[in-house]
Amino acid sequence: MTNITKPIGKRNRLVSKEEAKAMLERVEVVKNLDEKVEESNVIIGRNYEIVEGENYASALLKLIQKINFPDYPKHLIHYEDATYGKALTIKQIIEERINDFETLLNKDGSKRTIKQRLQLFNLDFSSCSGIAYKKGEYKAKIIPCCKELVQIDKNRNNKYVEIDYDKIHGFEINISDTSSVNIYLTKDEIKRNLGWQAIFDYEWRLLEKYFDIVSQQDSPEITYLDLLNSIMAICTYDPNHEILSKSDILIPLSLYNIDSKSVLYGKKTLDKKTRFLISQND
Repeated sequence: MTNITKPIGKRNRLVSKEEAKAMLERVEVVKNLDEKVEESNVIIGRNYEIVEGENYASALLKLIQKINFPDYPKHLIHYEDATYGKALTIKQIIEERINDFETLLNKDGSKRTIKQRLQLFNLDFSSCSGIAYKKGEYKAKIIPCCKELVQIDKNRNNKYVEIDYDKIHGFEINISDTSSVNIYLTKDEIKRNLGWQAIFDYEWRLLEKYFDIVSQQDSPEITYLDLLNSIMAICTYDPNHEILSKSDILIPLSLYNIDSKSVLYGKKTLDKKTRFLISQND
């Protein structure tokens, strides 16, 4: 495990000045993840599209307006007697990244380059998966597919959805546990992590395939961390953060790009620029 929030984690060995510097640089990268929005002017080789908006609600509205429901089964969900358009879940984004990476040929039969196969890994995506926080406590819940985000008011631009935490159905995690959140994880640690268990629904073959793709790619932003082979942190708010001082809240989860070691980011509020992946694949 490699600690994100502290320059030296729980490794029982001394680190050199160069290693410590690399880790500190990585801390700054993670701290600023919610501020970066990279360009998405890419051409996707399979049946994908990308929509972006100035905030979560506007991006979701664009997604719904763009899709023809019967042709986009992954973007449909039924609640009571109604059908809703939705963003992909985090698990579905992972599946799409893997599927596109494993597509070796273009439609004309030419071989796809590694750069083309990694296009979906090089962009951050938001989702309909959510994280709920309990006001002022060390509790949060991971919601794989969040009804509150699917049914969000498209005309509002709030930072978060105010909720009653105790009425939210999800998988509870302890955000004070520095061995499971805000720390990079090995493959075995991810399997034991309650948050990732909720996301992957215990499909460990999917995790292993995804982990291997992410961990084996060269990243210009990673140095010492690569040696530890730890990636895919779950980034959460500290319970003492100002945003958790007034009420229980819910915000979407985002899956960050390969340079960010595919962090599961639970600190990006609804008013931030948002990108969704649209998939027409079955």
